[in-house]
Amino acid sequence: MPPSTTAAVQLNRVCKSYGPVRAVDAVSLEIAAGEFFSILGPSGCGKTTLLRLIAGFEIPDPGSGQLRLFGDVVDQQRPYERQVGMVFQNYALFPHLSVERNVAFGLEERRRPPPDIASRVRAALELVRLAPERFRSRMPAQLSGGQRQRVALARALVLEPRILLLDEPLGALDLKLRKEMQVELRALNRTLRTTFVYVTHDQEEALTMSDRIAVMDHARVVQIGTPAAVYERPRTAFVATFIGDANLLDGERVALRPERVRLLPPGTPANGLVSRPGVVQDTLYRGDTVQVIVALHEGGTIRASVDCTAGDGAPWRPGDHIVAGWRATDCHPLEAEP
Repeated sequence: MPPSTTAAVQLNRVCKSYGPVRAVDAVSLEIAAGEFFSILGPSGCGKTTLLRLIAGFEIPDPGSGQLRLFGDVVDQQRPYERQVGMVFQNYALFPHLSVERNVAFGLEERRRPPPDIASRVRAALELVRLAPERFRSRMPAQLSGGQRQRVALARALVLEPRILLLDEPLGALDLKLRKEMQVELRALNRTLRTTFVYVTHDQEEALTMSDRIAVMDHARVVQIGTPAAVYERPRTAFVATFIGDANLLDGERVALRPERVRLLPPGTPANGLVSRPGVVQDTLYRGDTVQVIVALHEGGTIRASVDCTAGDGAPWRPGDHIVAGWRATDCHPLEAEP
């Protein structure tokens, strides 16, 4: 991969090993300046190690490849030389320092003038919607989880990093607050035009927030694309089943999303659909949809997501005879797992 003059982050076959264990295996990717880029995968797949390589907390294996930030090779640079900020999953706030002093810490370490520190801390707190007059004197123990997360963000942003790295920063928040913070982080990315590199195991989070997603499995990047491309055109069975639900057909080489499956009463004309008779095995209520699990007469099961905005749930019950139908074009062929 040749050096790029426009990429904020560029990895070319970068590896990282811990003894005999390969945590990152020949990863190559580019992240554009200003992009909201998510690294998505299950626990232990290497996504946090990849983030730590970008941050400079880890260095690549000797001879394994190159890591560039804005065109410069940074393999041997220390973290403070890279102009990156990082927000950790546990926020890593200093419990003995006030909100103001937590946010100011990096600026104080860099010996910035006190008036400059005061103005930048105030601006950073306002940016993350923490009123300075109300919050600057509080200690971390006096804050909610969402407020601590905002302080951690302000502490990273006050240093004006070219790249902001976020390691599952919403994992400890409740569902409602997590969804609110997803919107706010996305808005910050658009406002600041700072490159965001976001690590998560939550596929809905990645689909909601990202310009592009890199899906990792077993230390490798197995697919990169926009949220729509990764969801609608998964490369492998792993991607298809990790991001959303998928029916795997034809010996697990074809993916069919449950929302593409239509359920029809027996004897209904197929009208060009591929159709398979079966019996309703179970229904799973999910609020705006119900997932219906159908045991096919030919063997195996298929799942269908049925809209239930009328509030009545699915019109089918376990034991009902039914026909599952779908368009042939709704099936997506999959590559063999590497």
